[in-house]
Amino acid sequence: MPDHSPRQPHTPQLRQQGCASDPIMLYHDHMDYYRQAIASAPALVDDLTTGSYSLVQVAPDGIHILEDMGRRRVVATATVPRPVHALLASLPTHSSHDFRRQMFNYFDQSFLDGARLPSGHDDDMFGPPVSLLWLALHHVIPYDMAFASTTLAVCGCRDGRYKVVPATDATTLGVQLWWSMPHLMAHTSHERLNVVLSGFVVEAKDELTSTVSFVLQFAPEEASGSGPPSDWLHALTRATVASFRDTIAPILPKALWTGNAYCYLCFRAFRLWCRRHHCRFCGHAICNKCATHLPRHHPATMTHGHSSHGRHPAKHVRACIKCPDAMMQRTVQLLVGGKALDTTGRGSWVDSSSITSWSSATLPTNTSSSSFTLGSAPCVIASSPHVYQPSCHALTIVHSTQPRAA
Repeated sequence: MPDHSPRQPHTPQLRQQGCASDPIMLYHDHMDYYRQAIASAPALVDDLTTGSYSLVQVAPDGIHILEDMGRRRVVATATVPRPVHALLASLPTHSSHDFRRQMFNYFDQSFLDGARLPSGHDDDMFGPPVSLLWLALHHVIPYDMAFASTTLAVCGCRDGRYKVVPATDATTLGVQLWWSMPHLMAHTSHERLNVVLSGFVVEAKDELTSTVSFVLQFAPEEASGSGPPSDWLHALTRATVASFRDTIAPILPKALWTGNAYCYLCFRAFRLWCRRHHCRFCGHAICNKCATHLPRHHPATMTHGHSSHGRHPAKHVRACIKCPDAMMQRTVQLLVGGKALDTTGRGSWVDSSSITSWSSATLPTNTSSSSFTLGSAPCVIASSPHVYQPSCHALTIVHSTQPRAA
């Protein structure tokens, strides 16, 4: 009888023990999974047009929830002001930490834990990556699922069928497939769910706007009786699609912080005179020199309810020097329809996930404070060197997007 009590995320040590007990995916396994994905990608795209879906709800934010009642297959779809190739590039994860952050961003309060399982192959050597993933979610009882995932670009043929093609900046249709791997992480205390071909379908509406659909279905034996209710599946799919419109990263709980012995930005080792801190947005361990702070009233500090502020919340929230600029850049991208203006005034796409460094220069501090607008909310930035000040590059982008006087 499984233990149905709510659980906190496993410790990294328990996750590693669980991953180590699973079989390693060899070269021929990887190629078999990849061929399976190529064969399944057209079916996932076709299902959106040929399935017997009924409109269940149109959320206030414009997200449409549809369900095939016979199969209990749920779809959430919304328009996102980003091009297809950028959305596809943001879907894969390359570490367990990135996967947990992404699933927390998708599923919010329902997220329990996750891991990217060892695959035993070099992606560059064996071709496009197929990730083996384990995800735990909580509703009334804890559920978990083990699945394989890969991201592919797709195009339509003249005969009406679809085929997998190499991804480029001109890609107009793509998918990320999820399919069940029930033999992985099979001995957990959670109730196991088996994923029926699910995942994301991303299709271009125009050059800078895409339609994102998230499809979710569990095997019939789990989807009936004591399985998860439809309203929970509706909430999961809606929250996942809504996350693509967010310009601000959610504040991560302590369970998703890393325990590295060195700063992930400057690689300084932590010791008595170099204390370890954590960015509340990416969860990485950072030193004091690579840390900054956002004011408590900043919109980024008011998303999600997972940060533990205690009885007397601090005035500022700690962040690494990368995350605030990355969030500002994404805000600009969404405000101008997915295209940011560089310092020359010409439009160019800059994916926030690919930002590896930003100018560390800050605004002149001869005034007490400065203000700017992030999204639709005004933010006041103090002149203290320990409080976040947008980089000169980031501010140039914001100002260059404003309409010029005739």
